[in-house]
Amino acid sequence: MRYKTLFISILVIMAFNCFAQTKKDHAIYNKISREYVINDDGSLDYTYKMDLKLLSRRSWNDDFGETFIIYNPEFQTIKVNEGYTQRADGTKVYLPDNAITNSLPFSCTDCERYNGMKEMVISHTALEMNCIIHLDYTIHSEAAFIKEFMENIDFVQYCPVKEYIVTVKTPKNITLKNRMLNLRLAPTTGTEGNKNVYTWRLTNVMQSSNESYMPTDMVYPELILSTFNDMSHAYFAFVNQEAFRDYNLPGSSEIIAAITKKDNKPYDNIIAIRDYVADAIHLNNFNQKYTDYQASLASKTWNSACGTELDKAILLTAMLRNAGYEAIPVALIKERYHSDEVACLDLISHYAVRTRIDDKDFYLSPTEKNTSSLEYTYGGYMAYYIDSSIDHFIARYLGPVDNKVNLKGDIIINDNGTANEQVGYNITTGLPYYEINKNNSMLSQYVTNAKGEITCRKLDFTNAEFTVNAEEVKMEQIGESGYYTLNLPAASNTFNVKPTYLNEKREHPIRCKKTDETYTYTITLPKGWKSVTNNVHKNYESSFGKMEIDIKVNGNTITVIRSLKVMQETIEVSQYKDFRAMMNDWTDDAWRKIIVKSIQN
Repeated sequence: MRYKTLFISILVIMAFNCFAQTKKDHAIYNKISREYVINDDGSLDYTYKMDLKLLSRRSWNDDFGETFIIYNPEFQTIKVNEGYTQRADGTKVYLPDNAITNSLPFSCTDCERYNGMKEMVISHTALEMNCIIHLDYTIHSEAAFIKEFMENIDFVQYCPVKEYIVTVKTPKNITLKNRMLNLRLAPTTGTEGNKNVYTWRLTNVMQSSNESYMPTDMVYPELILSTFNDMSHAYFAFVNQEAFRDYNLPGSSEIIAAITKKDNKPYDNIIAIRDYVADAIHLNNFNQKYTDYQASLASKTWNSACGTELDKAILLTAMLRNAGYEAIPVALIKERYHSDEVACLDLISHYAVRTRIDDKDFYLSPTEKNTSSLEYTYGGYMAYYIDSSIDHFIARYLGPVDNKVNLKGDIIINDNGTANEQVGYNITTGLPYYEINKNNSMLSQYVTNAKGEITCRKLDFTNAEFTVNAEEVKMEQIGESGYYTLNLPAASNTFNVKPTYLNEKREHPIRCKKTDETYTYTITLPKGWKSVTNNVHKNYESSFGKMEIDIKVNGNTITVIRSLKVMQETIEVSQYKDFRAMMNDWTDDAWRKIIVKSIQN
């Protein structure tokens, strides 16, 4: 017997300050419980219960006044078993009939094919300080397309949880596979009639943090459940549908011919087709699980001009194939979530399309206009190739491209308060290779404080060597006393952590990209000028990386060396104080510019 995946999303409206984490709890869950019962006929009964105590006016005015539940009536029914508010004095006010309504989810309003979806809105009543919202409902899901049970449970909420219980009941002939991330906790097991019973009980679950650069998938506990034998079985169950076999697009040839040109290079035609799908096909931005992972035929998405991200990826694949280009849809999932043993399609983050240009893989978004391959955007992800014509599961790791900058600048300051600059760049990052190859001036997006003629010496998908030459660049004059500021040329593909988002104290690690940046400047002053900037030497060295700023003034020559190397993708809390101090100095404007003065009579 095979079983059904639950499709339920509970969205609680919330508002919070993005820049400063508050310690005051506006609400607290006394208890949350989720029970999954897999029935012998393959259907699934999911029961959700919560007791939520409100501790401030904000908690019901902005955060928790309503509950939203999306479901698909094609294979699901929902029943509210009980709902009431227990007031501070102990009395209970039960939900009136008109507090429960069904509406069309906002993400489905612009696509007739998805107008059957429903969103139950429950308006909680009699809310006040120290009241408790009690809600209990069950969703029954018939066995539909995917016959196995899969679920990903993220335990963290927008307020703390005193007790969180997950129970799964399966027929005795079914094996439940599970993975608990970021918490060492195994289930208690037992039997109840003809069912195996698995139970996880968590206490004092933290609330979500507002700290910037949070590695949420490494901090918050998550439980992944599956009755699939392994990832290969899940893949073949998913790919076994007509949408991955039928890429015919009747009536599309005229539009494809209109947006492509015979004389174009393959990249230009491929991008033109992708731009059409991104712009002309409306995105219904909801999780594919609400369709039971059934995708639409490319022809249906084409005729309706709307679809999910997966629908659009299939349409893009079809249009590229009809134009004569190789293409297959792919699913992108964080490498940390990938498992050959515990398969859960709900962990897929995005869908894309892999094509081939000049015998190289190139990954396209069906919803955004990326000009560099998506593998550089999603470094650290796995790409699942969705190809019904092959008899095995293919997953490719998309390794991140470590950021590198090597800049050498020769700057000559002129008597008239201008500067002649020759700045050589060697940068490593994900690059829009084909766009730059057509127009070198696109390299200017990787340059700051340097404007001039760009000469490219070397270019590939992840590396560029080029020079920016500029004459008589006007320096910023300070008042009328002969002082000038020279802002040092730099690169824009620099380290991605901004100290302005780093509070003095930190509770969780930081996620960042590795980087290796070196900037060397030689600045020559004319006779009758002097440097106001004095000699500076700052140095940090730690297990996570190192930083050096060295400014030396020798007569009319100023030499500046700035270097930053971060060797970890995760900065631990124990390293935070030193890391923050290093980044504050690295980004200090005082060490990113030179002040000079004309002392001529």
